Amino acid sequence: MSKTVPLAADLALFANALKVEKVTVPGFPHPVYVKELSGIDRERYEQGLTSGAQDKGYVRAMLVACTLCNEQGELLFTIDQVPTIAGWKARVLVPLADKAAELAALGEADMQALEGNS
Repeated sequence: MSKTVPLAADLALFANALKVEKVTVPGFPHPVYVKELSGIDRERYEQGLTSGAQDKGYVRAMLVACTLCNEQGELLFTIDQVPTIAGWKARVLVPLADKAAELAALGEADMQALEGNS
């Protein structure tokens, strides 16, 4: 009997289990959560950037909109709310975007390229 089927099933379970991590926002008294991007979420994020968000400086705000969630991993914002998120204080936005980038396996070089600074 082939071990391919159990391996494929194990990989599918592993690949579908998205991490949700708590982020501390200085001065904010409630827990805030950011989730790992799925492949679809990553595509949505990158498509949002190509539709003009990058030109408006919304790279981090777009990433936060695609990852900020409740403890169960349900997103709290939509792409339509990116301009609002972009207006948040940097001390709130940056830690959330940094954690989201970490969970999405977006390194510093990736972020610079997405921002058009490469």
